[in-house]
Amino acid sequence: IDESFQQALMQEQQRAMVMEAVRKITNVAFDKCVQKPEGSLTSRQATCIAQTTTSYLESSSFIANKMMSRN
Repeated sequence: IDESFQQALMQEQQRAMVMEAVRKITNVAFDKCVQKPEGSLTSRQATCIAQTTTSYLESSSFIANKMMSRN
């Protein structure tokens, strides 16, 4: 396999991982914050989603940094 193909494959795998992470965050935040889906989010729901997303990203970053520092 040539190097440019390997690089493209790695980029596509990374893109897929990011998309899966976004999907997971979206599902977790929506399930936690929106009990009854309506036409639009309330300010309380929007705040909850923002806080849940921030917490998830901070936790993921913390874990990733800890794992990398062990290697």
